[in-house]
Amino acid sequence: MLRKLPVIALAVLLMGATVRETIPLFSSKMAQLPATGRPAAALPPGAANPGTVVVVPGAATAAVPGSPENEAEAIILEGEARDGAVHLSWRERPRTAVEGAEVPEIKGYAVLYGVTGKGGLDHRIDVHAEHEATVTGLVNGEKYTFLVVGRDLLGKEVAKSNLLDLTPAKERVRSPVERRFAEAEVATEAERELSQFGYDLFAQGAPGRPPLAAPGPDYRVAPGDVLDLFLWGQVDAEYAVEVEPDGAVRIPKVGVVSLAGLTLKEARERIHAALAHQFSGFHLSVSVKRLHAVQVFVVGEVARPGSYEIPGPATAFAALFAAGGPTKQGSLRRIELRRVDGSVERIDLYAFLMHGDRSGDLRLAAGDTLFVPVVGPTVAVTGQVKRPAIYELAGDETLKEAITFAGGLTAHADPRRIALERVEGRLRRVVEEVTWEEVAAGGHPLKSGDRVVVRAIYPEVEGRVELLGEVKQPGRYPWHPGMHLSELLHARDQLRPRCFLDYAEVRRIDPESLRETVVSFSPAGLLAGRKADDLELLDRDRIQLFSEEELARRDFVEVRGEVAHPGRYPYVPGMRIRDLIYQAGNLTSAAYLEEGELTRLHVEGSKTTTERIYFNVADALAGRGDHDQLLRPNDQLFIRAVPDWSAERVVEVRGEVRFPGTYAFRRGERISEVLERAGGFTPRAFLKGAVFTRESVRELQEERLKAFIQEQEQEFLRQSAEAAKQTLQSGTAAALEKALEDKRQLLERLRATQVKGRMVVRILPLEELRGSPYDLELEEGDTITIPPVPWSVNVLGRVYNPTSLIYEEGHTVGYYLAKTGGVREDADEKHIYLVRADGTVISRAQERGFRWWWSRGEHRWLPGRFDGLLVERGDTILVPEQPITVGGLSLAKDVSQILANIFVAAGNLKFLFQ
Repeated sequence: MLRKLPVIALAVLLMGATVRETIPLFSSKMAQLPATGRPAAALPPGAANPGTVVVVPGAATAAVPGSPENEAEAIILEGEARDGAVHLSWRERPRTAVEGAEVPEIKGYAVLYGVTGKGGLDHRIDVHAEHEATVTGLVNGEKYTFLVVGRDLLGKEVAKSNLLDLTPAKERVRSPVERRFAEAEVATEAERELSQFGYDLFAQGAPGRPPLAAPGPDYRVAPGDVLDLFLWGQVDAEYAVEVEPDGAVRIPKVGVVSLAGLTLKEARERIHAALAHQFSGFHLSVSVKRLHAVQVFVVGEVARPGSYEIPGPATAFAALFAAGGPTKQGSLRRIELRRVDGSVERIDLYAFLMHGDRSGDLRLAAGDTLFVPVVGPTVAVTGQVKRPAIYELAGDETLKEAITFAGGLTAHADPRRIALERVEGRLRRVVEEVTWEEVAAGGHPLKSGDRVVVRAIYPEVEGRVELLGEVKQPGRYPWHPGMHLSELLHARDQLRPRCFLDYAEVRRIDPESLRETVVSFSPAGLLAGRKADDLELLDRDRIQLFSEEELARRDFVEVRGEVAHPGRYPYVPGMRIRDLIYQAGNLTSAAYLEEGELTRLHVEGSKTTTERIYFNVADALAGRGDHDQLLRPNDQLFIRAVPDWSAERVVEVRGEVRFPGTYAFRRGERISEVLERAGGFTPRAFLKGAVFTRESVRELQEERLKAFIQEQEQEFLRQSAEAAKQTLQSGTAAALEKALEDKRQLLERLRATQVKGRMVVRILPLEELRGSPYDLELEEGDTITIPPVPWSVNVLGRVYNPTSLIYEEGHTVGYYLAKTGGVREDADEKHIYLVRADGTVISRAQERGFRWWWSRGEHRWLPGRFDGLLVERGDTILVPEQPITVGGLSLAKDVSQILANIFVAAGNLKFLFQ
């Protein structure tokens, strides 16, 4: 084994190092070692060519560039030399910070390189945050030195790699077939590297002699065969005899025995009879020790055509190896074995190369001729297949068979995008794209020169967002439609101690312009529950949080007005007006293109002056220099709206109107007008139960609900702490624990609810609604829902049978409470609510025992007691639980009496009593 290694590699092995060989699976030159780079110790001059063999030093080497002993080199650089190019990859080594400081984070990289010993590293390539790069345009055989440096957010170099020397590999010699595919205009870099499949089998020369398969008893003995005669019993002897040209063998002490034309079985019987004349009491076995050599001819497209004497067993494969195998101009699939008797057999090497099937390795006879014709039609199969190569066609193969030749699809193949490119009529190249289902169904016959490209699935990972920077658990997280920042960042302890809380960024690619846009938010505002900072996330967004040090000396610019994402953005030297507009997500449709305003502060000593620069927004976006001005730190950009411009406003009308749907409305239009446009009410309309919602009200309710939840959480913690301090009897302690648990569960349900923004608006018949206080001006996003006439009354809460009852005209609160079995012992009878279908609320607490009492819900005086109130269609009676006092703490098992008004307005009344 060692004799076959290159001399240099053998020397290195003896020194205790290892040699890394990377050999392409289907290269036409299996013996060629591609250049592979590693951080290497200095070798003796001439010990190894960095472009051919690379030595990985063992632990005994001295400190070298990139070694752990040299802390300044925090990046490990590796590489591989290619044809006129070098592919580099690197990774960071863990770094130790100077005492009292933090390790600077690497935000981007640059590759520095130059010809070794000639002018230093005079070329530079910026590669941002990637960890690999391919440097092209290099001279083959020229030695180059490479270095990678890491930069922080401000562009300062904070880390470097080891120096790495590599020499681009010599260009391989392509066959005419390979050149034809490589030189096509549409060929990719991967296609230019394609080799013809199978020819590397013969590149290493003839393999070792295969083991002799013992001929069977029907084998006919021929001149040149060597027979092994083994005797045992009263005679112990062994003889090796060769069959002479006349078919006879010479056996010691026996003489000449003719075996001409006999099978091996018949030969044994004749030899046994001859030996019996000299010996007795023996046994005999006869086997073929060596088969006779066969003289054959190997001609056509082979490396060394000629006449060959093939030792037994003489087969077609052995003859092909002896002749150096087919050249790349020769066929692997239509090899002919022409027998002396004139018969012809065909050999297809693909069966052996792909499946190990040796049925084509035919036995040769003296005088046979192996003929290798010119290579047949060829196709290239590339892309996401397991064995990209150029394949020969033997007949009417289809696209499915070509992909099967190439080992099938990889895990990254896109089964919807398989391209078949071909020259049509010798005039033009056409492309047909098919799916794997269509390929598997058959059809799509191939032609010579076809190119099959299996495209990859898009490399971008979909359905994810990425959290970066000053967080304790950065990385990729699953994304779903409607996802907000608060789902990722909801607690202060998720952030690192030095995280800057006033500014962070969401970076995303605009699907129309394909430019990166930046939306800023305040982490402090997000954690405080401020809605403006709880941005909705899009697929593949990147959320970047910064450290205080990163932003301490950072400059900003600001844009306001008609852009998609107004706010402050980091200033970058060379930044212009249009860069800032694009970074803010581009203009809105309301932007006024004739004039924008740039405000700039000038500080001279203790004086500050303000300069206002006016520019044409359209010209700035077109890159015209006078208008697309260079920005300076702290510049403020303002994009005006078109005067009197308004986007189309819509209101949704649902339920019992003649024509429900979405209606556009003009500024100042009122509820009655849009209801009239909707055709008015149907006979089934229940106007008293109409629901009117407004987006601005919803936002206000949402803020109030969040504030209420926070207040109740603080109260819950206080009550829990008070309870922990007290020593209570077991029954009292259990009651207290249950009350606290009930309250905790209710708070969890509160967090999950969604308010609807309902306003109490009485929808009257149209002639009465016009001009009434309830005929409000419409706003964008309003909804009006007219329900059908209800036939029930709801009784919920602490009654014996909470249910919905059939409405009976003329009956009171007390009547319906009695029909549900009455109130339970733990009911809070002083705070029972009657919620009218229109959303107004009447409480027993308003009664106070007077003969006449004022209803805040209905805004009028009502006679008698609360229980005597008449209940109307669609009304709801709510009976909350009474507060309990345990151990001096006043707790409500349910805080529903505090929350009722919130949930009436929110449209989620039943939520409290589920």
